Amino acid sequence: MPDLECPFEFPTPEGRSLRGLLIPPPTSNAPLLVFLSGFRSVHSGYKASAIAAWAAQNGCGCLRFDHLGHGISDGPFEAFRIGRGIEEAAAAIASVLQPGQALVLVGSSMGGWMGLEIARRRLLPVAGLLLIAPATEFIARRLGGALRARNRLSQDAGPCRHARPL
Repeated sequence: MPDLECPFEFPTPEGRSLRGLLIPPPTSNAPLLVFLSGFRSVHSGYKASAIAAWAAQNGCGCLRFDHLGHGISDGPFEAFRIGRGIEEAAAAIASVLQPGQALVLVGSSMGGWMGLEIARRRLLPVAGLLLIAPATEFIARRLGGALRARNRLSQDAGPCRHARPL
């Protein structure tokens, strides 16, 4: 598989780069699988490598990269922010996604949450999601009581008008 992969680099507006590996889709109608790694995880890990191998064996393209502050991408780890990371991931994916190409996001832990957010916000035309232990409760666990208090306020005010189905 190494001969199928080529280096991937995406410059962010701040002048930093996301880096990883890309298996170009063998045909114009081949799906693109994108692996979104978890918090402190990298594109060269076991899950990302297994997804890339499967994609290569099954005629799919595959993109896997490190978030800013992770692995071989630029920036200090402490500067990583999930909101900006979601936007950067969507922009990096858009840089290789072809019009009409099926996009499948494969996310592990935090990457699963990022994939859900990309789909929910409709940042990209997502055809499918494969989520491996998505960390959808990450923020709730970290903020704990503050979110519970806010939720009580929302319940007292009636149904939330901000939610919408995917």
